[in-house]
Amino acid sequence: MATALSIDGFDVVLGITSVISTSISSAAKWVVKSLEDRTVSVQSTAARTQAMHINLLTPFIGVLLKPFRSLFREGFRAVFRWTFIDSPRVLRIFGAILVIFAGVLTYELWSRTSTTSGALLKALSETQEPTPETFKGLEGFLLAGLNDEIDKDVTSQPLVESVRRRLEQVDSAAISEIDKTLDVIWRKGRFFLTDQHEGFLFVPQNALRKSLNGEVSAYPSAELSTTDAIVVNDIRWTQSVAKLLCDFQDSPIVEKGSDQLKPIQAYAISRTGVIRICEMERGPSWTEQRDYYQRQFEPTTFFPGRPYFEQTIKFIPSGTTVGGFFYATRLYIDLGGNGFVKTLCHRVKAINGGSDDAIICLDLRLSRSAESAVRRRIDDFGGDVYKVRCDSTGCGDPVDPTPSQVISHLLGFGYSEADQELLKRALKSESDSSEVFGKLHVYEGSGAGQGPLVFSIPTGVPPDKNQGPGQRVSLLYSKMDLSEFQRRTSWLAAVTGGAWFSVLLVTLLVIADYGLRLNEQELAFKNVATVMENAPVAYCHVGADNKFVDYNEAFAKLLGFASKEPSLPVLKGQRFVDLLADDGSKNLYEQIQESRQRGVPTKPYPVRLKRLGSQDEKKIAVVVHGADVPGPRNPRNERPQTFGIVLEDRGAGAEAGLRLVNQ
Repeated sequence: MATALSIDGFDVVLGITSVISTSISSAAKWVVKSLEDRTVSVQSTAARTQAMHINLLTPFIGVLLKPFRSLFREGFRAVFRWTFIDSPRVLRIFGAILVIFAGVLTYELWSRTSTTSGALLKALSETQEPTPETFKGLEGFLLAGLNDEIDKDVTSQPLVESVRRRLEQVDSAAISEIDKTLDVIWRKGRFFLTDQHEGFLFVPQNALRKSLNGEVSAYPSAELSTTDAIVVNDIRWTQSVAKLLCDFQDSPIVEKGSDQLKPIQAYAISRTGVIRICEMERGPSWTEQRDYYQRQFEPTTFFPGRPYFEQTIKFIPSGTTVGGFFYATRLYIDLGGNGFVKTLCHRVKAINGGSDDAIICLDLRLSRSAESAVRRRIDDFGGDVYKVRCDSTGCGDPVDPTPSQVISHLLGFGYSEADQELLKRALKSESDSSEVFGKLHVYEGSGAGQGPLVFSIPTGVPPDKNQGPGQRVSLLYSKMDLSEFQRRTSWLAAVTGGAWFSVLLVTLLVIADYGLRLNEQELAFKNVATVMENAPVAYCHVGADNKFVDYNEAFAKLLGFASKEPSLPVLKGQRFVDLLADDGSKNLYEQIQESRQRGVPTKPYPVRLKRLGSQDEKKIAVVVHGADVPGPRNPRNERPQTFGIVLEDRGAGAEAGLRLVNQ
């Protein structure tokens, strides 16, 4: 008997799949027949072999599709409910664990790829400043995108107000010492000039403004052109701001999350040279000044090419300004060994006929904020950073290692004696140590082949060799193995894909299990229907919606029909409850159905049925021996489909039972 079914999108898709599978099967059979005919005609051994293979393949495809054939008639809702609610508990728990595992792996893979792609995009797309200090290579990669974080860490207002007040105090009275300055200038052949104020040096243009190589070596033998009027005017202007620059180094800067900081150096830049405030005790001798200059300005000094001169002179207000007063540079690694530095600059007018405007610069060491940002950047690529204390003779063990670094050390990985030896070799000479303590340094031989890239970043003022081995400074000793990062990412992607494949496989197994259960159930009903078709006992099969799925000839005759054939249009779409002849029968049947819904066993029950096939519509008393059907068609807490036999009660038992129910 035909069964009423709901049709949704999933049914259509599965139906189409069924049609396709049937078509494939038919096509395969046609091919088999064609090959068999060809075999007979040409007696080809190869054709016979191919025909045999297809004959074997056709039933195999049928076996694979067999569990899903019943699903085609179930609809998406039934399959969904079975998969997530009514399927075996072990499968559902295992599937949930797989989904969670695959989800965690997917998030880790997404986080890793999005972080690395974002870092590379910033490094490739961020506009750099045209200067010898332009970020290049590894430095550009590490620092790209960090400025947004660092800018938030500088509280500018106290410094802005302090600088503003002091600039207002610079007037013509400050030029009273010009004559003393000029007396010093005319000393023959002297390269190092002073205005007799402690801690002040002027480096003229012809000493530094040569070329990139010239700026590196600083030409200590260069001579001052005493007839250069521009230089003379600049010297006059420097006298008026010398004390001001010295005072700036006492101005506090507040870095978020750390103690108050002071500018590590304050200086002014004109188009012809640099005015530098020295960090040395008062009253230095000429030899001490010369030694200080050689230590500070050689070999890596690019003051005339600072990246912020033109921007500060033009002073176009933008997001790079601080307090609307300073132009703020990007974070950079200071070539003088001061670690991570951000420079705040302000334009001032030259006094008494100076050559041009100039800018006052304050260098701020922001190593704490920058260090954490760089650590995150290196960690994003699977690298590790060790903070080590070093002097001119070598470096010690890492300071405040993380738990993972301690474990790595115990396992023989991470920072080891080989790394200490590498640092010791790099610090063997003064020129090598200036490379290590003065800038980002990539160690020779690292990054070759499949090995890690090893580099260090200075975080403070380098040690003074003249003070002996006691002075210690910090380095960020970093190891970043991009090949290993690529391997781990590849394995992570493979495991993630495998996890989701397992989820899909378990889901298909659950659905296939549902289809197999349906097939077994349908086969059982088909066998019962075959046995009961011509049996003298009335038999019927009722679905979960209480509509008739099947019944036999005897059941049709019980309802007054001559045979099953005329009953089909009458009972089509009818429910079993619609055959009940009185309220007592309906009430009793409702109680039976509620018990079945709760999973409570039921006993045979008496009811009266309408004889729809009889002209007199006489009611008939029967006893129903029925049972619910276990299996996937019976979701929890829903009324199941049932089957049973219906016996006519010719005695008084049914009537008495119904009277008791009605009472």
